[in-house]
Amino acid sequence: MHLNQVFPWFYLLLAGIELSGRLWWMEGTRLELLSKPLPLLALLIYYLSQCPPWVKAFRAWLMPLALLGSWLGDILLMFPGEAFFLGGLGAFLLAHVAYILVLGEGRPIRRLVQTRSPAWVVLGFAPASLLLGYLWPYLPPAMQLPVGSYAIVISMMLLSALSRQGRVSALSFRMVTAGALLFVLSDSLLGLNTFAQEAFTIPKASFWVMLTYLSAQYLIVQGVLAQAKLAPAGPG
Repeated sequence: MHLNQVFPWFYLLLAGIELSGRLWWMEGTRLELLSKPLPLLALLIYYLSQCPPWVKAFRAWLMPLALLGSWLGDILLMFPGEAFFLGGLGAFLLAHVAYILVLGEGRPIRRLVQTRSPAWVVLGFAPASLLLGYLWPYLPPAMQLPVGSYAIVISMMLLSALSRQGRVSALSFRMVTAGALLFVLSDSLLGLNTFAQEAFTIPKASFWVMLTYLSAQYLIVQGVLAQAKLAPAGPG
């Protein structure tokens, strides 16, 4: 059986272990240190095994950088304290910048300017902007700049996904856009649970954060691979 047939089930198994643990038995235990980093590590290895050689040679570090940044962010956010939170935020910021470059084909600003529909621009910036507006009164002063910067960057990541319409296959566009939207939703849930917990209670918040996050990463990787496999051989 081919790897691309087996991997979705393997990823589902790793994600299922992580998510079931958050529902019933693992959160806050040492087992989290093992189960949380595994899905992204598996996704990175899978991407490297599936990406065509000519795509690997062209800006080869961008997708692995996005996945490694996310993996590092996963690890840092497992530990309490402002320093670890800021470190995790920085790691995910790096991941989103890499995703912006991947989705913008190395020319993200040009691609964003070429976005065909004004509705895409609104959709790209509205979710994180609305969330930031809601969270702002709850943010400690030291967190306002980092969280505000992160909201801008993740909005650009979502808009970069939307700007691919008409430039990539319909399958790739749908998968990556769904993944980007789920990523924004995951970070929104995390932000609400971290800073506005008293005003906005989310039952089993970490479960929903990880469910949307792991789904987002999987869809983005599979969507990027779906397009990469259609790319003509050559340096791009």
